[in-house]
Amino acid sequence: MADGVRITVEILLPALVFAQLGFFPIGLAVSTGALLTSIVDTPGPVAHKRNAMLVCTLAVTLVSLVTGFARENVFALGAEIALACFFFSMLNVYGNRAGALGTAALLAMILVMDRPMTLNERLIESSLVFAGGLWYTALSLLFSVIQPYRPAQRALGECLRQTAAFLRIKADFYKPDTDLDALYRKLLAQQAVVSDRQDAVRELLFKTRQIVNDSTGTGRLLVLSFTELVDIYEAIQAIHYDYAKLRERFRDTGVLDHVAGIIARYADDLDALALSVQSNADAPPSPDVSDELAQLKDRIESLQASETERDALEKIIANLFQLHERLTDLTDYFNDRVAAPPPQSRHYYARFAPQQDYDPRILLDNLTMQSNVFRFALRMALACLFGFGFSKAFPHGQHGYWILLTIVIILKPAFSLTRQRNYERILGTVIGGAVGVLFLRYVQNETAEFVFLVVCMLGAYTMTRINYIAMVIFMTPYVLILFHFLGLGYMDVAEERLLDTVIGCVTAIAAGYLLFPTWESEQLTAYMREMLRVNINYLQKLRDGRSGKPVPTSDYKLARRDVYLRTANLSAAAQRMLAEPKRKQRNAQALHRFLVFNHLLSSNVASLATTEADNGHAVDEMDYALEALRESLNVLDAKPRDGTNGAARTDLQHASLIEKVSNDIRRTTYEIVGANGESKSKR
Repeated sequence: MADGVRITVEILLPALVFAQLGFFPIGLAVSTGALLTSIVDTPGPVAHKRNAMLVCTLAVTLVSLVTGFARENVFALGAEIALACFFFSMLNVYGNRAGALGTAALLAMILVMDRPMTLNERLIESSLVFAGGLWYTALSLLFSVIQPYRPAQRALGECLRQTAAFLRIKADFYKPDTDLDALYRKLLAQQAVVSDRQDAVRELLFKTRQIVNDSTGTGRLLVLSFTELVDIYEAIQAIHYDYAKLRERFRDTGVLDHVAGIIARYADDLDALALSVQSNADAPPSPDVSDELAQLKDRIESLQASETERDALEKIIANLFQLHERLTDLTDYFNDRVAAPPPQSRHYYARFAPQQDYDPRILLDNLTMQSNVFRFALRMALACLFGFGFSKAFPHGQHGYWILLTIVIILKPAFSLTRQRNYERILGTVIGGAVGVLFLRYVQNETAEFVFLVVCMLGAYTMTRINYIAMVIFMTPYVLILFHFLGLGYMDVAEERLLDTVIGCVTAIAAGYLLFPTWESEQLTAYMREMLRVNINYLQKLRDGRSGKPVPTSDYKLARRDVYLRTANLSAAAQRMLAEPKRKQRNAQALHRFLVFNHLLSSNVASLATTEADNGHAVDEMDYALEALRESLNVLDAKPRDGTNGAARTDLQHASLIEKVSNDIRRTTYEIVGANGESKSKR
């Protein structure tokens, strides 16, 4: 909400001030420059934001100027559209912020292409857009100086909230009547969200010099709290049991429901802490559940159960006690009630932050049909060229550029994302258009209209990074009221906007399906390969430590981070595949099992890392597990051998869970690769 208010003020203020002075067109051009620059103002280190906003300001200014000249000739403008769409879409090879810069440049081209101007007007317009970009950059940096820790606090609060959601799903595993398979799907999807939020916090904390170098104040608190949160997340991951057997044995005792209730309260504590962090207030004390845990322990001891069953329940109690202690420590850190350990050096933390290389060679290396970004750039160029040609061949209003605007916003590298945006765009436009038309029809008061316009603008910019469909719902009445103030009939504008939205959406979805499509099923092998590599590295670090080799804590934590990141990537890819046409999906059930087994593997590795074990026996088991994982990795690069079905070894009578899960992964890998090979041969 705070970012939405700030962005709205920074964009709207120039237009309001110049409108009061009688120079509304000037204010509108300055606000346009501010609007375009705001697109790259995403959470991140101040230095990265500053550089991105300055480059974006220069890019949108040059594009506006070039488009002003190119629009004099329809063929020149068509050539610019094709080249600009291709080049700026290729910037996605450098990550999300560079991709946002490319989107801003394309929007600058689209907003200028239908506006006739003289030479002087073009120069003045470009200068005003440049001034607007500098205005927005200056104010954004000013807020960063005034409140240097607020972006990190908001990001950390959101990370806490998503971790709480993950913990609630874990609680549901103990409820006897929930669907375990559905819960695993929810858990893996939420794991991807948590990983994304953790990476956002890492970038903000570990790449911001002021925060990392702050050895006594808020920065130190944020860094230490985040590292503690990641350790808590690992502890949550490590809590895993054979839930089907637990349910079968203890369904009617009420013990499992009691455990689920305690875990759900832990999630509530995390939510309360998240709110405190985001509002910069003291965290509420964690409720003392020691007595309740003791009662649960007594209740378990009174049950008639075998030694194995009782051991599992006692481990659950031990995990609940440990999680409570960690949550209490995290709350005490925020309230400065305990002495936190000294922070590590900036160099230490920099190893954990996501890195982005901007070498031009990366762009050149991606100029091949094997690159998904290259295919997306071609798709964008052809789709926009078609939209431009359609608007010229079949003119039906004064704002044909809305077709291109819709295509640029809707069309995404993945077909599933394009289809989702397509649905959200049409639905949001219909709802928002209905709200705008009804408001303008029954409210005949300029002051009320202006207030509603500001509310819609605030809602649109608040929801931009939160909920796309809500953003469109707010943006559509904002556009209708704005054109109403400019003297255009709002009904004509509403009809034209809806028609152009439909045309743009149909073009985008057709391009995503027909023009050099990228299907997730074709990318899964690469994701699986990376998943196996990081799991091997993670398990190898634990194996080395148990065998007596020195393993720095930072190396273990880096391996753990990589596992969570690659799991999130594979899970997200699987979700995208399920949103694609049925005939493009392959091995969905086997892939789900592969994900579940990898989740179980990382959970058991995390659990083993925090418990004592017979090192000699544990090392032997881990060696067999590593052998199975390496064979799985080799299988992804070659067809299964004749007569090989990935069967588990039988020479160990007492294989650990880690070894068992590794063999499950091997069997599932053979199944997926075998099915892929069969489907390819049929083609």
